[in-house]
Amino acid sequence: MSIQKLVVEIDKEMARLQQARILLSSEEIAPTTNSRRKHHIMSAAARRKISLAQRKRWREQRKAS
Repeated sequence: MSIQKLVVEIDKEMARLQQARILLSSEEIAPTTNSRRKHHIMSAAARRKISLAQRKRWREQRKAS
């Protein structure tokens, strides 16, 4: 391949990359729904059970001190 052909190919690639850069910089990229974390909703009974267990641990810790 001659040097002239290489230069032409490089110029084409640079133009393509510049267009891609313009498009990317002008658009605001929004997060997709797949990237968001799904929230686990805990039932009131489960929250109460965890709360009671934590209070029990705190009680036992205070007794040990």
